[in-house]
Amino acid sequence: MVVSGLKIRVKLTKLKEFDIKLSQTKKVLYIAPFSQKLLGAEESDIRSGVQILQTFKKIYIYTAFINLESGQIYFNDQSATQLLKSSLLDRVNFYMHYFSSPDYTLRQGFTFKNFLIIKNLCKNLNINIVITNTTSTFLFGRQKKIRHVHRSVAFEPVYCLKAVSNPVKAFFHSIVKILTVFKELQAHTILSISPRDKKYYSFAKKIFFKRTHLMVMPLRQFYYSNKVKHNLDLTSDLKIAFLGSTYNVLHNKKSLYFILQSIDFNFLSINKFTLNLYGSKFPSNIETSQNIIINSWIDNINEVYEVNHCFLVPYFLNSGMQSKVFEPLIMGRILICDTRSISGYDFEPFEHFIPAKNELDFRNGLKWIIENPNRALKIAENARIRASEIIGKQAIVEQTRKCLTFY
Repeated sequence: MVVSGLKIRVKLTKLKEFDIKLSQTKKVLYIAPFSQKLLGAEESDIRSGVQILQTFKKIYIYTAFINLESGQIYFNDQSATQLLKSSLLDRVNFYMHYFSSPDYTLRQGFTFKNFLIIKNLCKNLNINIVITNTTSTFLFGRQKKIRHVHRSVAFEPVYCLKAVSNPVKAFFHSIVKILTVFKELQAHTILSISPRDKKYYSFAKKIFFKRTHLMVMPLRQFYYSNKVKHNLDLTSDLKIAFLGSTYNVLHNKKSLYFILQSIDFNFLSINKFTLNLYGSKFPSNIETSQNIIINSWIDNINEVYEVNHCFLVPYFLNSGMQSKVFEPLIMGRILICDTRSISGYDFEPFEHFIPAKNELDFRNGLKWIIENPNRALKIAENARIRASEIIGKQAIVEQTRKCLTFY
């Protein structure tokens, strides 16, 4: 089936590269939100999750994408989705899940019809494991006698406190999200996106007396990351980048204004630095100059890393795993960021990145790079090696293998 140019497939595929040493073949139903957008961090993580599963032996994978606006499920095996006759028990189970979920995000796309479709898929295809991605598909993973693995992209009670501008609304949103975490902890396994988020879930697990297995799964698109061809040359004018994705998101907008206030026209001009800004939906009041350039969205991310020496990340979000932090590390570029942005991963300040908390720290960090080019290059190389070990291809493969075989 083709939907608006995006090919969505649900198929039975025997896959070849890695033997995960399963005692028997497993059938996996991978459920994710449908999105027209292909380049966002969440979309890349979801798409990479499917592709990584396709590298394993003894795994048959089906995929189902749910349009959260229309509620439609996209697949290509119509015979597998013929509705079962619903029973009173089906109705009871559906409404129990639905009305015990105060968070609207959980109920997006969760209609009785879709509930029956997913139940039917699981029965007709003899599914062993259901993998759900983000809270918007979580409820579909609650299938009788089937292992449920849930991919979390953020510990949302904490995320809301930073992502919602109104503090009163942020507080009440956070309370609702605590109830969502209670739901998430009903999964057999939660794939947390960072060690810090895993600690949050571990604390909640103790409060709610749950036995959920917790694992850390980095952003899965890093499975495909390779060292960019262009080597750093700090003899030329320093090129600095800020990757903000989309600036209608509060923490991205705050970060942008902080960068422009810290690294202003005069500072850039005096030091002969160039600041490259990337992303979409920039605020209309951003002023550019010879030293401040808006590049909008770049489809080929390697182009960004071939041009820039250094990447800046201020701290305005304390949950999840931001690609703008970890991508420079795995690409072997110099990163200046707040230590808290590392999200609990094992990277050391001055060994893998340059720490900075305030405006002065960011300016001094940039000056230090120019004054200590060899040391700065060593930090970038150390970061690339360490990142490949803890968030690179083999680390992601190993965690995927564990989540499929843990019982």
